[in-house]
Amino acid sequence: MSLGIWIVLAIAAVGLIWLIGSIALRFAGWLTMVASLVVFAGAFRGGAAALVSGFLAIAAFIIGVVLWLAGHWLAAFKSTYFSSTVAERILTRLGGRLDPTRNWAVPVQDIHRR
Repeated sequence: MSLGIWIVLAIAAVGLIWLIGSIALRFAGWLTMVASLVVFAGAFRGGAAALVSGFLAIAAFIIGVVLWLAGHWLAAFKSTYFSSTVAERILTRLGGRLDPTRNWAVPVQDIHRR
């Protein structure tokens, strides 16, 4: 394939991520969290395989939370406000640098004050 086709495909991918990325990430996060909870609930049958599946379910749950937060981060980056107070508290308090709405406001300068 020529370079031009790769550039067009890359631009289309970025545009698609920009349009539906936040919804897709939040949905994938919820789906991953629910599926991991189902696997974790079924992991109590005993044996070494149950222990491994329990650890994998916990890892999948953490990945689901990260996907969900990434979706909310992208939505807040696009709209400059959070649609979830839980995501806002996590992203602004635990990782202050992760706040996409940080420094969006322009400070007001008082021209009469010297």
